[in-house]
Amino acid sequence: MNNDSYFTPPPLYALTIGINAYTKYSTLHSAVKDADDFTDYLTKHLHIPPSHILTLRDGTATRSGILSAFNDLKNLIPTSSKPADTGNRIIIFFAGHRTRGGWSQEKGGWEEGWDEWYEAICPVDTGDIVEVRMGCGRVVKEVPAIPDRTIAALLNGLSETIGNNITLILDCCHSAGATRSLDDTRKAESEGYVPRQITNPPSLRPDYDANITGALSRSAGGATAGVFSGKNMSSHVLLAACGREQSAYEHPKQPNGVFTHALMEVLNKSRVEELTYTSLMHRLNMPEL
Repeated sequence: MNNDSYFTPPPLYALTIGINAYTKYSTLHSAVKDADDFTDYLTKHLHIPPSHILTLRDGTATRSGILSAFNDLKNLIPTSSKPADTGNRIIIFFAGHRTRGGWSQEKGGWEEGWDEWYEAICPVDTGDIVEVRMGCGRVVKEVPAIPDRTIAALLNGLSETIGNNITLILDCCHSAGATRSLDDTRKAESEGYVPRQITNPPSLRPDYDANITGALSRSAGGATAGVFSGKNMSSHVLLAACGREQSAYEHPKQPNGVFTHALMEVLNKSRVEELTYTSLMHRLNMPEL
């Protein structure tokens, strides 16, 4: 048989995250199923071994759990293939709430000129009240969301140790503080669509996650305050449900989020070896909301 008829992709490893049951914020309906369906696509259509996939759902998708999972991804990949073998592929899929919030008034040593807002993905325990040890005592604090600059720094770390063939897929509001327009938002919500966003997140110190992001400088690691920049985007490709000034939606009567539904339709009907990121996005049949 002609070997040209076979498609043998390089090794793929994945982290899939789906959160419905937020403890302090509105419950979503289909984010967990989005992550489950994408995981099923990886195992059943691409034949990726389940041992190559990390999954976080609801209660396990805490802030600490998500941050730890980025390091756990490194442990899935054989040491002999790191970092020189850039044939390894990484996919990170997130479905859940996203937010735009304000930095706390304590600047924590940041440069002048930083935007007063941060954008972030929301773990299941966002807003939970926890006790943490500080010096000789303990203090109470709210669990914050995970800002983009932290995710960007983690992506940089994966790129340096594993290779830069990384795809980040987000089915959430890419900039929860802004929408297409007020009229468009009212129209979508009047038809029962629910935006995947949190509008009143905990404040966040600019030096939070400094152990991950390093120096609190606008140029540090290429990770800016507002976007997933990750070494000027050389570390990864971002596939987002919407633009930075748009909202991502789900509907309680539909099994998947609007973006994941469109994404899975294309993936299930296409030969993955013939798809490029550009052609994939062009084939998405997204409704006008």
